[in-house]
Amino acid sequence: YQRRVRGIDLSNKYAENGIFHQIIDESQNLLKDVKNDQTIQRVRDRIEEFVNYFRKSDARGNTTIDWEVLSNIRSLILEFLIQRIKEVQVPKFEISDPDYDYLTIGDLQVSLASIVPEHIKIQSHNNLDFSVRDLKTCLLYTSDAADDLL
Repeated sequence: YQRRVRGIDLSNKYAENGIFHQIIDESQNLLKDVKNDQTIQRVRDRIEEFVNYFRKSDARGNTTIDWEVLSNIRSLILEFLIQRIKEVQVPKFEISDPDYDYLTIGDLQVSLASIVPEHIKIQSHNNLDFSVRDLKTCLLYTSDAADDLL
């Protein structure tokens, strides 16, 4: 509240100042140019297309997150990573000095199953920042229990 009052006070103080109006006009022009920029629009369109893969609409037209798709993607990515790191080929290396060869190891394969824990828990915390004016849907919820609230 105090910031809003301070903003109003500053706005009134500088309302007569021509530079203040120029700054406001230039800021509005900049925002308009960013909004109309074709590259930014293509990025927004691609992000929207990407996000559409992770949402679905119910019988009433309410948009929800498609948890099944997210779960399938997570499973596919984890399976892919596990297959990629199942066995790691260690390159040949040597430890020596000009007088003596101390150690030479080559053609070594390490099975990660023997050294990686059987269970790993990854916990993620996310911050979400979005403009309410740019939302395409009016309601997002994540479970059928939310139907009871409507």
